Amino acid sequence: MNPQPPKPLPPEPPAHPPSGGPAPAPPGQESQSRALDALQELQSSQRSLPRGAALAWERAAFAAVFDHPEPGLRIRRFLEKA
Repeated sequence: MNPQPPKPLPPEPPAHPPSGGPAPAPPGQESQSRALDALQELQSSQRSLPRGAALAWERAAFAAVFDHPEPGLRIRRFLEKA
């Protein structure tokens, strides 16, 4: 079985919705929800894999976050400050 890495996370919605739209979620709530959804999808896909393959897939999924322009940029800036 040759599983494919999970899809990258979609971009976050704009911080300020168009007028008349719903109020924006508190900062980080949308990101946290997307991250948890991605983690659950990743874990359920890894259940049938040997440990080494599952860990390699997890590393690929983590690295994919850095390829996304918005979250990746924020993560890189955070790591540069650390």
